[in-house]
Amino acid sequence: LISPISSLLGIGLILVATTTIPVKAQSEIPKDRPRVVLVKPVILSNDDGSAPAAYALPKTLVDRVYTKAGLEFLYLEPTLWNFGKARRGEINLDRIVEEGRKQDVICSDERVVTLLFVSAVDGQQGPLGRGMQNGNICFVTLGAEGKETNSDLQAFVVAHEIGHCLNLRHAVDDPAVPNDKANLQGEGPFAERLAVSGLHASQRETVLRSPLVLDRLRFHSIEEGSCLLYTSPSPRDRTRSR
Repeated sequence: LISPISSLLGIGLILVATTTIPVKAQSEIPKDRPRVVLVKPVILSNDDGSAPAAYALPKTLVDRVYTKAGLEFLYLEPTLWNFGKARRGEINLDRIVEEGRKQDVICSDERVVTLLFVSAVDGQQGPLGRGMQNGNICFVTLGAEGKETNSDLQAFVVAHEIGHCLNLRHAVDDPAVPNDKANLQGEGPFAERLAVSGLHASQRETVLRSPLVLDRLRFHSIEEGSCLLYTSPSPRDRTRSR
């Protein structure tokens, strides 16, 4: 069972219709990272599909801070969800999640993080967010419509909130993490909190224990596959060796 959304941590009839919208740049994908986290972005809009919440899918900066964990974030195709009260933060997060599950907007696979972009969280425009501790749902608001937000801050909010889903706690609440250095879950300039050093060694171990962290599939070349086929014992050979 997933714990109620009321356990979210911050840094910071409904007419329901969904559609997919284009992904905003996933350029500069790190190579050879052995682990991935799958993220399903959901962008909330008004009931008639107007005024979608501001959203961003930061790639380079978010991946950078998780370098020590050998982790890459892979964003699935974003979905637009027409649910005005949720977009405006006029109803509580528990109800949004309940409705999202009914409408299959919240991903049913618990290994996938559902990242909901709204215009306000609990009535606050942010930028801020709420991430389910050791869960797979988080909410992010990047501020009032039409107002540009610093790219470091956007990336920080996303990386920080998904960090809660990976079971990271605020540095002030984690005795293993120094609270006097810039950290993904602590204080300091956003650029420094997103640096490789922004993830403490103990946090790396916490992240790697999360069920959301998946091993990247390795696809062999024809030559590698042929070599494996020729060198691996057949079932009959294994039987004989017993």
